[in-house]
Amino acid sequence: MARLKAVLIGGTGYGGAELLRRLLFHPDVEMARVTAADNIGKKVGEVHFNLAGLTDLTFQEMAPEQAVAGMDVAFLAMPHKTTAKVVQAILPSGVRIVDLSGDFRLRDPAAYERYYGVTHPSPGSLQQGLFTYGLPEVNRAAISRARHVASPGCFATTIALGLLPLARAGLLQGPVHTVAATGSSGSGANPQLTTHHPLRAVNLRTYKPLEHQHIPEILQTLQGAGAREMALEFVPVCPPRSPAASSPPASPRFRRRPPPSR
Repeated sequence: MARLKAVLIGGTGYGGAELLRRLLFHPDVEMARVTAADNIGKKVGEVHFNLAGLTDLTFQEMAPEQAVAGMDVAFLAMPHKTTAKVVQAILPSGVRIVDLSGDFRLRDPAAYERYYGVTHPSPGSLQQGLFTYGLPEVNRAAISRARHVASPGCFATTIALGLLPLARAGLLQGPVHTVAATGSSGSGANPQLTTHHPLRAVNLRTYKPLEHQHIPEILQTLQGAGAREMALEFVPVCPPRSPAASSPPASPRFRRRPPPSR
């Protein structure tokens, strides 16, 4: 069987790095092209050190329509709000799409506008279910047939899977209180004031309490599984970084290793 030709659009962030690590080792995928908005012309290994020597691919800058030309599947690893516009540009090509952002996870345009802060550019695509929600524990069969897959959010995956048995048993009703912690890579590769070491070290910080964008995604999954009149009171937390965090990094960004075998 011929290998699938894949393009990664938005390959310089942490999500892009992990996708590349897995795709470069995948026996059925030919990683043919990587595009980005920064580090143009640099080799993949110059940006993601753990991938040095594994590929000669360089980061290219090109229009989305050009990026997907001749490809079987496009992986999108861009920020929310940006991705929705790129999807509109590449849909006419017929390429299969796997999207890591939150732009196509929801079915309700009003919920998207409330939690993401902008009007969705294609509300009909949400209502019509253009993208299959990519949580295998819920949609494995549908994912295998889908042309467009929206990968779940990190908090959404963890919280929904923990509560899913209760929802399926008809026991999930009323308010649910959840506190969950995120890793240091959760805010992306670009440094911000709140991700800077002097503020993160030995510090505990809540953010977006009761207003995190994964709330409607979690509710959508659980209500679809049988939850009734459910409300989610969710407080996300950035846990402290210990003084040991100043030692040599141990994140996957700096490890050269293949993904776990299935």
